[in-house]
Amino acid sequence: MCGHIHPLSGRPEQLLVYDDLIVALSCELAERLWSIRSLLEGPVHRTRRSNATLARALSGGLDAVADAFAAEVVPFLRQGGIDAARARELALTLDRLSQAVRAVHQRLSYLTPRLTHHAPDVLARKLRADGVALTPSPICYSDDYDCLDQDVAQTLRDDLERIGVAAAPQLEPIIVLPRAEATNPLVWTLLLDPLCQRLVSQCDLAAAAVDDSSETHAAEHAVHQWAAFLQCRLGGPAAFAAAAAHALFMALPERPPRQGRRDPRAVTLSLLGAYARPDSVTLTLHPHQESFFQGDLASFYAHLLHQQGGLLGRQHDLADTALQPETMDLTALPRLALPVGDQTADLFAKLDAGTPINAISATVPSSFGADLDACTEPTGFYALLGGVAEQPASLATILSMGWLFKAQRSYALFRDLLRDSADSGGAVLEALAAYGAHVGARNLLLQQSLEAAYVHQIFAKWGAQDRCPF
Repeated sequence: MCGHIHPLSGRPEQLLVYDDLIVALSCELAERLWSIRSLLEGPVHRTRRSNATLARALSGGLDAVADAFAAEVVPFLRQGGIDAARARELALTLDRLSQAVRAVHQRLSYLTPRLTHHAPDVLARKLRADGVALTPSPICYSDDYDCLDQDVAQTLRDDLERIGVAAAPQLEPIIVLPRAEATNPLVWTLLLDPLCQRLVSQCDLAAAAVDDSSETHAAEHAVHQWAAFLQCRLGGPAAFAAAAAHALFMALPERPPRQGRRDPRAVTLSLLGAYARPDSVTLTLHPHQESFFQGDLASFYAHLLHQQGGLLGRQHDLADTALQPETMDLTALPRLALPVGDQTADLFAKLDAGTPINAISATVPSSFGADLDACTEPTGFYALLGGVAEQPASLATILSMGWLFKAQRSYALFRDLLRDSADSGGAVLEALAAYGAHVGARNLLLQQSLEAAYVHQIFAKWGAQDRCPF
């Protein structure tokens, strides 16, 4: 007897190993290697002499990481059957390599001229088109990869106060994103956190959770609670998947607590875990489809985090919360639609085929032909066609399907490329380059999906008006 089947891995319980975790951790490392390398290989850095010299030096740092990965991790990925002791060694190795990647990313600041790319702005525009009354914040790029929870204005104010210069509070927040992730929509999902914190402030949602006498950290915790709730409401399971994948790469290094407070990244991650559990935000492929894992997307990433935390001694319990959103009027904060029924499989098949997923196909009723024949007036004809027209996909649908595709297809492709590569460092670099091409195509496909869905909504809005605004 081989025992019960584990619900996430599909393997017998006593044969459960850590292969999937090490594949996922390695894949997250490889994606960051590719994103930085693709930036360094841009024409502005190849043609300018000072940039070319520095780009070669930074690329050398990436090569060193790739060589270490090929020597210290890949042999065990090829072999498989990784037990707990070996998995802990590999997790520590990958943690060390992720720190090296972040060290290279930090030196991007020396490149001139600096590249600008504002594709992430579509995230806030898409939220507004989906019906969220959000005032977007400016998005800037940082060379510090660990920048996503930085308050730029507050940090500047603190620095000025330390040298005796008083600065007026900056009311409008500034959102920062790692420079190398400027073209990766899956990482853009992490921008939902600061955007939702801004939404909490706009709607004054946290005020009901604390009174005027509450300590500052209690008020901040209330903001984190509401922001986490809104992230799952507006981003679906993508919100938790993005936070979890980022934590897998960063390995959640603990920061010194400020005035007794927990690391804000750990707070956000645990809150997202708490709010990503209801059935309304799960996303699962049909069992008959080929899968890298079995179960829903949020549970898959929760399982990986639990395994990594157990190996590294960095477990984070899901946060308890007294938040009661059901008692609040949330009519101004719609829950963005997620695919239902066969729509998940249909959208996944589109991504497999390299087709954007900007729209949800309508279900044509069996009586459509007869109803069409019965139409005698143009208004009735067009109304009937409108009922079976494609509907623009929500931000939650596009991002969550993108994360499901990464978890099911990207991880599997990465694993297979490495296992099939020859036993040499050069072959591993070729496998990493092949996977980088996949990541680039996936990023572009999701960018096209977001932009096309946004344009679809804008034209639909104009169509409901008497005239075009042009």
